[in-house]
Amino acid sequence: MALKDDQISKLTRKWANHNKDAAAFLENVAAMTRLADDIADGDSKDPVADVAHLLHRAVITNGRNKFFQEHKDILSPVMATSIMMWAKSEQWRRSENRKTRMFAFVYREGVEHVAHVTALLTGGVAHALDVMEDIHRKSHQTSTETFEDWEKE
Repeated sequence: MALKDDQISKLTRKWANHNKDAAAFLENVAAMTRLADDIADGDSKDPVADVAHLLHRAVITNGRNKFFQEHKDILSPVMATSIMMWAKSEQWRRSENRKTRMFAFVYREGVEHVAHVTALLTGGVAHALDVMEDIHRKSHQTSTETFEDWEKE
């Protein structure tokens, strides 16, 4: 997600329909995603500390979050799918098939599904659809990165 760090807290509250535990869960997922991305891309200045921080967030912070505890049977498969989408994205990004590379470009944003499901759980279908639109508008429509830019990385 191409969102600035200082926007995340306000947006997660909105996307979680002002449910404080759900917002904290989403904020934690966003932080974990950024840590993982920095580690995977080699952008981490201290990979050991960042891995420790990531593991703490994944096991301790999420494990203690009331919203996650209440909805873990729904959220865990969505989170697992998001992780698998990211892994496939990295695998497919060098495919000779252009359509496969296009899927890779989209799949790398699979973590958004966690926000969609959180919105569904906290505010229903209409809220979830609004959140999908909001994420698309704020993250993808404002990003200057194109598919072609991503392919060159």
